[in-house]
Amino acid sequence: MRTLNWLGVCDTGIGIAQDQMTRLFDAFTQVDSTSTRRHGGTGLGLAISKQLVELMDGCIGVRSTVGEGSTFWFTLVLDKRGPKSPVRTTDESPMAPTPGSSGERRKEARVLVAEDDPTSQLVIVRTLQKLGFQVDAVANGNEVIGALTANSYDLVLMDVQMPGMDGIETTITVRDLGSGVLNHHVPIIAMTAHAMVEHRQRCLEAGMNAYLSKPVQPDELLYTIERQLFGSTPLNLRSIEPPTDTPTDAPTDDESS
Repeated sequence: MRTLNWLGVCDTGIGIAQDQMTRLFDAFTQVDSTSTRRHGGTGLGLAISKQLVELMDGCIGVRSTVGEGSTFWFTLVLDKRGPKSPVRTTDESPMAPTPGSSGERRKEARVLVAEDDPTSQLVIVRTLQKLGFQVDAVANGNEVIGALTANSYDLVLMDVQMPGMDGIETTITVRDLGSGVLNHHVPIIAMTAHAMVEHRQRCLEAGMNAYLSKPVQPDELLYTIERQLFGSTPLNLRSIEPPTDTPTDAPTDDESS
């Protein structure tokens, strides 16, 4: 039995103008820059929330009146299963790969996700699982080294800003032939909210193979991973442009602090 579930969160704040709501869920968007400078933020929270809800086949939106407040809402369609209800197998999934496709190869690929933010980690892991990859996740650089020392992975998605050993330091350690990791040449894809070209260059100089801007978009994620793993472009993505640097209007280090 499938049921529609709705949840809303209301506030009595300053509200949001109608002409600003169309871009509210875009990455790096803040509708009130003065408020942002007082309270902080990079404009990623709602973009990540939108990705998370859509991964669960739901919808998210907002209703607001300037001077009165806002209501943010989302819906999910959930299955109510009895204790003896059959669980849908992987082969029955609408995203199940066809024999010989790149999706079939994804089933054999093992990906390690390094991300310290729990919400971002969940979004990336769920996206990769939905695409058919085997996924493990860790929260910092030391755990990355431990995982790569104990297990063999085909690819690492590396958050650049992690506590302790960050993504840059971790990548340098992985590439060091004196470290104990099993594969010093494992492809590493950087994930970061930084927009500057110099920051991208630092990632590549440290030994990373590619670069994705947060919040990571599923199409760009799949494009980049398959280029690194298989040297190919997914059939359903050949019409899109390769991922580019983050838009120039994304916040700089000074603006996001």
